[in-house]
Amino acid sequence: MKTRDLEAGHPIPTAPDASTRRASRRRWLGRAAMGVAALAGVAALVWAWMPEPVSVEGVVVQRGRLDVTVDEEGVTRVPERFVVSAPHAGELARISLHPGDRVHAGEALASLEPLPSPLLDARTRSESTARVAAVRAAAARAAVVRGQVRRALLLVEREAERQRALAARGAAPMRAVEQAETERDVQRSALRAAELSVLAARHELAIAEAAARGGEGAPRLPPVVVRTPIDGVVLQVFVQSEGPVGLGSPLMELGALESLEAVFEVLTADAVRVVRGAPVRLEGWGGGSVLEGQVNRVEPSAFRRSSALGVDEQRVRVVVSFEGPRAGDGSLGDGYRVEAQIRVARIEGALLVPLGTLFRSGRGWGAYVVREGKARLVAVDVGALGRVQAEVRSGLSEGDVVVVNPGDRLADGVAVSMPALRRPSGRTRDEGLRGARQASRR
Repeated sequence: MKTRDLEAGHPIPTAPDASTRRASRRRWLGRAAMGVAALAGVAALVWAWMPEPVSVEGVVVQRGRLDVTVDEEGVTRVPERFVVSAPHAGELARISLHPGDRVHAGEALASLEPLPSPLLDARTRSESTARVAAVRAAAARAAVVRGQVRRALLLVEREAERQRALAARGAAPMRAVEQAETERDVQRSALRAAELSVLAARHELAIAEAAARGGEGAPRLPPVVVRTPIDGVVLQVFVQSEGPVGLGSPLMELGALESLEAVFEVLTADAVRVVRGAPVRLEGWGGGSVLEGQVNRVEPSAFRRSSALGVDEQRVRVVVSFEGPRAGDGSLGDGYRVEAQIRVARIEGALLVPLGTLFRSGRGWGAYVVREGKARLVAVDVGALGRVQAEVRSGLSEGDVVVVNPGDRLADGVAVSMPALRRPSGRTRDEGLRGARQASRR
């Protein structure tokens, strides 16, 4: 057989040696490595062009109590203020009291001395001297007139007695008697008038002489003490230094801090929901505690006020009275700034989400729910709004994870990652994370 093959010219097959087998293996390994590298490159390109998940912060939807409040800034005030004024013009002694000092009813606040007479210049003194001389002459003339009337009265009285005696003997008619008596009465009245003229002249002379002296030698009157009408605190001192004051000049202002209240200018659209007795939380006054109060009065008359943006607003004053201690250290005073949360409604067992999870979507509200690692846009029916939370009536379920403050990169179906998750109240962080993961797998 072998001879026939050789004679025909066909090669005789032989077994491959070891070197050939090694070269063949290296070729296959190189091809495999190149394939793996090519696949890795393609995978890297695909991975590079794939969008990264958007990092978001999530919160678990839960049920709880929602307080609907009207929030406004206001100031404290003392409702009953007493302005102490000068009862007459005078020289005020320096007031030793200062704002914040306590006073008691009947305690002396200030002292007023009568103002001294003004100094007379040469012209005024000459006029006063001349006026005294004129008044003395008028007084002398009144005395002369009085003497004349007195002598005339004596004559008329004698004539009346004579006519009466003649009439008794029938020698004179009764008409003559009556005429004589009438003249006597007239002269008596004239004498009385003359005596009053003399008295008036004397008083005028005394006034003229006092004006001419210019207050020299006049008796000094005792000072008038101004006293406090109430137990309270000095709020303001209008005149501290010594000096002259006029009639009715305000000296200081008093008030009782125990009756301190707070006043807030609320929009009329919000004020219609505020009722008397509504609870109020007062904070932002500078202390470390939150003060409690209640609405004492909603004034019936509103007024127009321009906002910081120049928009005219209708507002009404809401007066809040404090409950319990006014402040832990008693440092709250008159005219202090406070922030109020006036509760107008309380909803128990409401489905709550933070306000930062909601946004306008079309004509309603929307929110992003995290499901299977992606953000899903859902329409939400929002009920009452609180300070930081809102009531959800439909669109979300308890335990759903919603995105807080979604940005522009977020859209329906975008992959998200949640490195942070807000812990619901009353649950541990691990429990909240487990609840969020279970909700995201739905």
